[in-house]
Amino acid sequence: MDGLTRRTSRISAADGRTVILAFDHGFGGARHAGMQYPGTTLSECIVAGSDAVLTTPGLARQYGDALASVGLVLTLDLAAGHEETAIREAMLLGADMGKFIFTPWNPLA
Repeated sequence: MDGLTRRTSRISAADGRTVILAFDHGFGGARHAGMQYPGTTLSECIVAGSDAVLTTPGLARQYGDALASVGLVLTLDLAAGHEETAIREAMLLGADMGKFIFTPWNPLA
């Protein structure tokens, strides 16, 4: 099994379908429904059947135990120009995939 197959199998159910909980919308202090208590919300969504969680490195560090049973997709910040650091952090956190936001109008991107 190659690395890509191994990582994608962690975010997919046995039938090949996947439900990924997008839990990375708290940037800038935004508090959307369910984000006030991230540990509780993550646990409830995982029990309900989420195959993977898309979140930030900070939440992945804080709630790593709750996320251990599902695939981990991290939102990685490349706007500051520290791409290598972002990738290393994702690897250290055990991420299976990464979500990158490219901003072509940003001179640092």
